[in-house]
Amino acid sequence: MSSSKQRSAVTKDAAAPQQMRGRLEMIEGELRALEQEETEVEVEACELEREICQLAKEEADLQRRKRAMQARAAGIGDQRTELLARRKRIAKERSRVESQLELDLRAQEQARERLDLQRAYEEALRPAVVRYVPSGAERRTAPRASVAVDVSMHTEHNFYMGLTENLSEGGLFIATWDDLPVGTELDLELNLPACPTIRSRVKVRWLREYTPYTEDMAAGVGVQFLALSESDRAAIRQFIVERDPVLYDVA
Repeated sequence: MSSSKQRSAVTKDAAAPQQMRGRLEMIEGELRALEQEETEVEVEACELEREICQLAKEEADLQRRKRAMQARAAGIGDQRTELLARRKRIAKERSRVESQLELDLRAQEQARERLDLQRAYEEALRPAVVRYVPSGAERRTAPRASVAVDVSMHTEHNFYMGLTENLSEGGLFIATWDDLPVGTELDLELNLPACPTIRSRVKVRWLREYTPYTEDMAAGVGVQFLALSESDRAAIRQFIVERDPVLYDVA
């Protein structure tokens, strides 16, 4: 082998290790870069795993809350069903009570109508229709004398005539067909046998109306003396004493 070839071979032999060392350094650099990437990947993987665990916990909590809400919804549904049932029961009871109340009111109305008819029937059968009944101090028993004398009465605008049937110190009954409402006040003149004319202000206290059932009793009014003088009162008292008195309720 010539010297030039030998030098070329030596040069090649000397360059080979250098190349291998360069290649080795490159490989080692690549390994370091790979390790760095692997580290980064592992870090990212760990972070991702932590996020997955967190999401799993959140999902579990969400499922728990969902189940709790579903339970509450079921409870509310049961409450709605119960309230609806109660409303139906109350509405049914209300309808029953209203119907019963209507029947009761109708029965009461019919009872009142029957009572009114009964009262009207009894009123028709009474011997006299009296619209005023004395009370308190007016409701007492006093001697009356039966007498039949003419009586004249007048107001500012009207003049009335009648015939008295009985007399007391409190008042008298006058048989008349004139319409004299209860409460009417009149000036009365009464001429008793062997007595001076008696004059007094009187007030109509009750009425006796004609009915087919009281043909034997005269229609008229019961009047009360309002301003009877002591002399006239004494004359009436003396007149009653001289006659046979009969006890009546004072007019």
